[in-house]
Amino acid sequence: MKTPLIEANTYVPDLTAPVTWVNGTTATNPSTVNTSTDTFTLNVTGSDTGGSGLAYFEVFVSIDGQPAQQIGPAIPAGAPDSNGYDHAAVTYQGLVGGPSHLYRFYSIGIDGAGNVEAPHPSPNDVTFLQEFSATPPPLEVTGFSVEHGSPSRSYVRYLDLTFDATGSALQSIVDSVNDNANFSTGQEIRPYKYDLNGDASSKTQVSLQETLSVIDHVIEIDFGKGGIGGNPNSTAADGYYELDIVLPNGQIAVHYFDRLLGDVAGDGIVDQNDLNEIAAEINESSQLGWTPLSADVTGAGPSRRLT
Repeated sequence: MKTPLIEANTYVPDLTAPVTWVNGTTATNPSTVNTSTDTFTLNVTGSDTGGSGLAYFEVFVSIDGQPAQQIGPAIPAGAPDSNGYDHAAVTYQGLVGGPSHLYRFYSIGIDGAGNVEAPHPSPNDVTFLQEFSATPPPLEVTGFSVEHGSPSRSYVRYLDLTFDATGSALQSIVDSVNDNANFSTGQEIRPYKYDLNGDASSKTQVSLQETLSVIDHVIEIDFGKGGIGGNPNSTAADGYYELDIVLPNGQIAVHYFDRLLGDVAGDGIVDQNDLNEIAAEINESSQLGWTPLSADVTGAGPSRRLT
């Protein structure tokens, strides 16, 4: 019997948004509060029945009925467990120094097809009425993210600095940049560029005239559509970068990253591995809220070939 030739394929699209939730305080793998560190540990769970799989969690907080703010960047969901559920966790720094505050937490899921879960109504939230009466600790940088967590160092638009506080303390740092054109007058975020060899003699001041914004515990630096250096197609911005953050107590938090045109793998080398990643993701794009596509060489959206 002759095997019939298949001339066409039909695919059913994934049109179903995922379902996620922040675990309650009495659930399996519960969300918890730690009064010794003044932090919440929020465990989130979710699933996707549409076929593309849950890709990311976004976790939000509202304090005392104020508009909700996203807690950091989207969190990769990872592989589902044996029951088909995905899990992730995020730590949130509470407001110290009293009085009690009502914290409302909820999550939104994004699946592999780009379907976004609708925000939860209030009864499905997890809430804490919590007072952290300790003396506020000195301001510290607790996290640093380049390009929203993408390993690529070919195109760098965003830098995210996470702190152990929020509000006026962070706005003061942002204002110091907006109000001052140079370091000598009190700018509290100071970027420098070295050559690719990291030679100390090549250290030069980098003008910071980009958009800075405070998002809850995060100061986000946005270098604009052209990325750091202003031209995503040029090697002129290639180099090793130092970012100094002058804290209120005079201490300086120092973070480093590099930019190398074509290095989509983020390993400091432009080679066949980068070309393979680009070829594998031609015409792919990352959905809103996702970590940017590593193989997107110039931040154009869909991945493009090197030319």
